[in-house]
Amino acid sequence: MIMNKPLSLSDLIRQSLTSLFFFVIILLLPSCSTTKLLKETYSYPEVLPIEELSPNPVVWTKIQDGFELTGDTVKKQRVSWHCVRIDLNTPGLSIVYAPHSETLGQLFKVKDFAKHYHTVVAINSSPFLIETTNYPVGILKDHGKIISAPNQQNCALAFYFCDDDEAPEAESKTRTLRAEILNNQEEALDSKYTYAFGGFYTTYENGEYRKFQHNKRSRIGCGTSGNGRYLYIFATTPFFHLTDRNGLNYEECSMILKKLGCTKAMQFDGGHSSALLVYTKDIEKPFLQRKVPTALGIVVDK
Repeated sequence: MIMNKPLSLSDLIRQSLTSLFFFVIILLLPSCSTTKLLKETYSYPEVLPIEELSPNPVVWTKIQDGFELTGDTVKKQRVSWHCVRIDLNTPGLSIVYAPHSETLGQLFKVKDFAKHYHTVVAINSSPFLIETTNYPVGILKDHGKIISAPNQQNCALAFYFCDDDEAPEAESKTRTLRAEILNNQEEALDSKYTYAFGGFYTTYENGEYRKFQHNKRSRIGCGTSGNGRYLYIFATTPFFHLTDRNGLNYEECSMILKKLGCTKAMQFDGGHSSALLVYTKDIEKPFLQRKVPTALGIVVDK
């Protein structure tokens, strides 16, 4: 009889760690909304009422001039959410982004992006196909330069400059930044729009929620109000969950954004790509956060 040699303690530990590693990988592979783009397979029919999504009165805390932060927890889903409200009339405010043409297709951490540009607020933006390419799926525009082509199936957040209507006629008017959510990214090709960032879907418009799959995930979204003067940057992530399946769905995020004052809302890339940073600090961060191909930042010159 041939006797098998007993495994040493180090061998047992190594095998256990290897098994755990492959178990985590198996869980994570189907978990990224980035890789699905237009098709999600997990269904959660329940939409929580706003009383559970935002149980406490909304209190905005000033970060600095023109920037306010609020947030809450959803105990039933074991998630938290935060939102930054930005007054685009803030003096010295401007938009930064990545990638530029020479770095297109390179993945990076949003934290590194935020540190590089000294952003007040930074998020990830466009989805991407992680199985085949690191290139973003959707528009990225800087002035007249199209860095990434539009995807007409999805929406976009665009920025443009306009004259300040509040300035007296006798004084020279200032050029102020405004934000607009476009239902079709090809609209962003119009010369009116200086910057454009591709997302997934418009989720709230004209007082109605657009219905999509009810998947509960980490989410990154935004909203607008005041004819584009105010931009809301929203993020939600589970407290801790390997497969990231107990977040919020599109409609629930939009219900919160509506309560916060938004008149229109949309979603960027969520899941394990989600990132919201204020002063380079992670405000919302999913477990095993991945690198991304695009990011949007707001900076203020001092």
